[in-house]
Amino acid sequence: MQKKMLVLYLLLAPAAAFADSESHREATVELMEVMRLDETINQVLVQFEAGFTGMASDMDLTPEQRQMADRQVQETMAVMQEIMNWSTMEPYIVEAYMNVFTEEEIREIIVFYGSPTGQKMLDRTPQLMEESMRVTRQMMQDVMPRIEELQEELRSELDQL
Repeated sequence: MQKKMLVLYLLLAPAAAFADSESHREATVELMEVMRLDETINQVLVQFEAGFTGMASDMDLTPEQRQMADRQVQETMAVMQEIMNWSTMEPYIVEAYMNVFTEEEIREIIVFYGSPTGQKMLDRTPQLMEESMRVTRQMMQDVMPRIEELQEELRSELDQL
């Protein structure tokens, strides 16, 4: 289907537009490289696994339940690694960036991420993500009793109908 669309596009689009589109795509791929998105995707998966494992360890589980939870984390991670790997995601991410940013904007973003500050931001993103997940986990622990209380109130109200 994509090949047919590309052929149709090539037949109908002027050569200049195609050249512009190709340079836009090339710039976007360059941005992905400068941003080290392939590494970031791998780091995100590691953070997801740590988050899932952390949530499971925060629960009061029996050894048997812990084993089941660990198995579930491993199965979930296998699925995520199958789907959320760079080779699978790259064409979609490139297309998304091309849809959202002009080629000129992409080139400006490349300049930022190519700078020492941009590289520092990329280097510290995993640490930032870890800290964000820690805070989110804590917030969820704080809010869950309130949510459970609201659910119990709803159950009581429904039982009274």
